Amino acid sequence: MISGLGIGCHSDSDSNFRDKSDTLQIVVSCLENELVCRNLDSDTKDIFILKSRFINAVWPKVVGSIKVHYIEGTDASRHIIRSLKETSDRRIRLSVEKFDLRKDSVSVVLYFFSSVAEHHLELKKEDGKWKIVKSNMLIE
Repeated sequence: MISGLGIGCHSDSDSNFRDKSDTLQIVVSCLENELVCRNLDSDTKDIFILKSRFINAVWPKVVGSIKVHYIEGTDASRHIIRSLKETSDRRIRLSVEKFDLRKDSVSVVLYFFSSVAEHHLELKKEDGKWKIVKSNMLIE
């Protein structure tokens, strides 16, 4: 399910992709989504996102009360955790497997290594705001 090297990004408009307001709204909306939040508990203070070619300086450092850290996508950071007892690395790690931005829509796939879950999110831009119109979760 993890493509590893196959992370892809598409944008109909480079200026749209670089729009700080759009990018920030999209990322925050995805991370605040109810299904995505099921991978977090009340004790979660930090999440770690693996760096990719479309994560840039405008991505948030804080979402709500959670700090967001960006880490290198090494083999160790991509290790899938089947049980928190099997590893000392209990960080909530995720990768952005897809970020396909169009003029008024975007498709995002987030993969959580700690819960072995993929989140597929579709957002539409309505009245200048990005809103999630479809969200589902796949568990391995």
